[in-house]
Amino acid sequence: MLHGLRSALEEKSIDLLFISVDSPESHAAAEIFFRENGENGPIYFAERPLGKFKKQMNPEWPGMLPATFLFDEQGELRFFWGGPAYEKELMPIIDGFLAGEQIDGSANFGLSPGKDLR
Repeated sequence: MLHGLRSALEEKSIDLLFISVDSPESHAAAEIFFRENGENGPIYFAERPLGKFKKQMNPEWPGMLPATFLFDEQGELRFFWGGPAYEKELMPIIDGFLAGEQIDGSANFGLSPGKDLR
């Protein structure tokens, strides 16, 4: 989904970065998956142990994956999606952010019990 949104986000001057939290022995497989799914930009790998990385991304993040973060130009976290997030959930927040709206917050879908029926 994020790959499909890349050009729309770039048109809005939003940089999309992919960071893998895979173990070092899985980096090659993550890179292959990334390329096979049409991405040709850089992929970043979080250093182990992950505690410092998680704290820097969002001190409230318990570690559910996937996770999506919206940072402003100063590197401040503006919105956090914990768990799967879809275009219909991402784009209104991003568009509001770009329009100057106060959008700080989070959506922790990954913490909800049951099936993800979105």
